[in-house]
Amino acid sequence: MGPSTKPVIKSIKISNVKVKKYFSTKYWETRYTTSWKVTVTLKKKAKGNLGLEIHDGIDGYYTKAGKNKTKYTFTMKRDSVFSYKGKNMNFAVRTYNNKDCKAYSNWSAIKAVKIK
Repeated sequence: MGPSTKPVIKSIKISNVKVKKYFSTKYWETRYTTSWKVTVTLKKKAKGNLGLEIHDGIDGYYTKAGKNKTKYTFTMKRDSVFSYKGKNMNFAVRTYNNKDCKAYSNWSAIKAVKIK
């Protein structure tokens, strides 16, 4: 897999879901901080791969360096008026092979996962 091919997701697993409820004096409302760990496994190693970027379907992009790996782990965190526990999230990944300009591959197919 080079920058012109899409990485194929074998599995995405969610673990270590933690929810913290607090009252925000800035917004004057009850808010939730939800954090979780995402483990992405690709079907095969990407040729010349230097890392992986994941998009959570909302607005978060997370990058993880790792040369020619098939398994990547990300820690994600969201602050919102609701808890993300029990919600479905859509994840997509892409690889990169240049650490300066991040020559990205195409996005993978979207994979929906429930945060338990």
